[in-house]
Amino acid sequence: MVFILCPFLINAQIKPGVKQSAVSFSDISSPSDLFTAYYNPAASKMFQTAQVATYYSPSPYGLSELRQFGLTGLYPIDGFNICAGIYNYGFKLYNETYATANVSLNAMDNLIVGASITAQNLHIERYGNSTAFRLDLGGIVIINDYINASFSGINLLGSEYSGSENSVPKVFRTGISLKPFEGLKLHALLEAEETFAPDLRVGWSYEPHQNIVLRNGYSRSNGEFSIGGSILFSGISFDYSYAHHKYLGSTHIVGLAVPDVIKFF
Repeated sequence: MVFILCPFLINAQIKPGVKQSAVSFSDISSPSDLFTAYYNPAASKMFQTAQVATYYSPSPYGLSELRQFGLTGLYPIDGFNICAGIYNYGFKLYNETYATANVSLNAMDNLIVGASITAQNLHIERYGNSTAFRLDLGGIVIINDYINASFSGINLLGSEYSGSENSVPKVFRTGISLKPFEGLKLHALLEAEETFAPDLRVGWSYEPHQNIVLRNGYSRSNGEFSIGGSILFSGISFDYSYAHHKYLGSTHIVGLAVPDVIKFF
């Protein structure tokens, strides 16, 4: 059963990030944390402190065989932000591992650009391994204090797993984020992936207290509804997301983040 569902689940995009999941991955213009850089490489420049983030999903869509884990970190260096991370999902018979290196900078006062190189490895028991190297580019335009716009292209060189056409899709995204007032962010994203109809994703986050953030999101193409939140305590962000897919069922994700590693220690 798992092998039958795997291609469907991959196409449904098992993606990294607990905060990102809670806003239906719509936050590429105003990132929730470091994992947004997987969807827009420019996002890492929006953070000014050295930090780390991790997440774990024990049973995506109710299948423990597809458990997911990710870890990423960032360090600012002389006008550049350097970010690196790894995430994995699957089990012994079938799994994929992604390792990413990212750099981002301010190209102009109101323009941030970023680039990522990702090595992704597919392992299928008795069939072996295949690795693809992916190039992603992105940008964020800071229009004013209340509006950001963004764009990104994933797998721009069209890399593929060996002997498998279109196994690593090209994905193009454009988005916008609004901050109507302090503490509230509204996100909208249009995503176009090869062989799929364009998808509209929306989400919002609200900070009722300086240590509490609430999140919610929706994806039109698969009817996926998501909700989650974070609690900041003693310099650590404790994160949770719940998402329900119209056809595949529910996913729970938990995570931890340290927004300022140097201050924390």
